[in-house]
Amino acid sequence: MVNSSYRLVVVIITVVISIMMIISVNPVTVDHTSFVARAGQYLKGDSISQAYDSASTGPLGNNSHNPNNFVGLRASYNDRNYSQATSVKYSVNFTEIGLPVGVTWYVNLSNNQRMSSNTTYIETSLVNGSYSFFIGSSISSYSANGGVFSVYGESKAINITFFRVYSVIFTEVGVRLKGTTLGWAWTVNLSRGPQGLTFGLDIQFRLPNGTYEYKATSTNRSYYPEQPTGNFTVKGTPLSRNIVFNLVAYKVFFNEVGLPTGTTWCLSFNDTKSNISGTSVTFVMPNGTYNYSISTSSNYSSACSSGQITVNGSNLYKNITFSREVLQRDATLSVIIEELILPALAVISIITFIYIKRRK
Repeated sequence: MVNSSYRLVVVIITVVISIMMIISVNPVTVDHTSFVARAGQYLKGDSISQAYDSASTGPLGNNSHNPNNFVGLRASYNDRNYSQATSVKYSVNFTEIGLPVGVTWYVNLSNNQRMSSNTTYIETSLVNGSYSFFIGSSISSYSANGGVFSVYGESKAINITFFRVYSVIFTEVGVRLKGTTLGWAWTVNLSRGPQGLTFGLDIQFRLPNGTYEYKATSTNRSYYPEQPTGNFTVKGTPLSRNIVFNLVAYKVFFNEVGLPTGTTWCLSFNDTKSNISGTSVTFVMPNGTYNYSISTSSNYSSACSSGQITVNGSNLYKNITFSREVLQRDATLSVIIEELILPALAVISIITFIYIKRRK
């Protein structure tokens, strides 16, 4: 019985000594930190100290007390934040259909990874995350759509379908035929497909068979397409459409007020002189600022005999009011009569009255 108790004590002491030796060789100290043992994540706390033995030949070497040196452990230790502590990669396979045999195609990922193949598949390995991708081929007559995918703890298979596409060209003809350089942008928006914008004369799309609606616009308010909307159908051959932009013009109305009926008045507008016998005249002008001047051969004048007007995307009305110049002369004559002649007549009358009185 004594021997059994003695043996039990020896075993317990041996186990305790073994545990103490293990801890002394491989210390792990965790202060205010709990670890989540799943999906390679840990919950960071106030402080973390991890170390190998100073003589260890493991991946940390002699600088084992720096937690940033642990393989797959790259993070700043902010209290109660989660971080991905793994660099495990998963297989991502792109498989194409629709291309002729042997044609090279490309996959460009948002992580700047570029891949190509002349077979039907492209394979890569990626860590967990979301990625966008773009697809191209070595021949412009085939096209495929890009997209977005996510990797999360397992391999990924993505199917790519190439379509035969055909050239569709929109050409501006209105301004070019007038010998004018554009100097502004115009656009074509498709109901199913991309938007095209250019400062030049052509916008080109590559589209699969189908029917499309389009809308043409201009960044210059002075020009507007004759047919801003329409539709077209791609049927296995290239297609071209002309877009005619015309200079947009607005009406400018000059209306006179105050002249006797039938009186002729003269208007000089945009370096063009016009003699007008009616009460109004109309011009059609594009956006811009223009000078004008007005005169008449009769005894009438206008307070706004000259000036500028600005056309800016709408019709414009300008009223010209004439008044008789003779009215001013009549007023002057009235002043002369009232202030000079009448007093003089009064003086003459008094003198005459006194003279006659003395003669008697």
